[in-house]
Amino acid sequence: DPLEVAVQIFSVRGGRVRGQRGWVADKEDDATLPDLVQHALMTLYQDAAESAIPKQILVPELPTDLEAVEQLLAERRGGPVRIRVPQRGDKKRLMETVEQNAKQS
Repeated sequence: DPLEVAVQIFSVRGGRVRGQRGWVADKEDDATLPDLVQHALMTLYQDAAESAIPKQILVPELPTDLEAVEQLLAERRGGPVRIRVPQRGDKKRLMETVEQNAKQS
């Protein structure tokens, strides 16, 4: 449905997927992938406890306002938070696996 977007969040520990959450949200007509990533991160972590916010978050595309999102999450976490798109290596392969899993769910 072009008016909805499916969001899949995978929790990774020690290089392995340990948990998964998903939901469907309404999509604005002109929303880009960076807009959707930013909205998903803000929705997921808006009421999260400090310990629930990881220090590194891997995404398929960087949020629209990367610095603002990282700063807000870092304040909530009480320590630095880095959001990035993996480019190579184990994290890139992990992102590819997670994307395949998301397409199948």
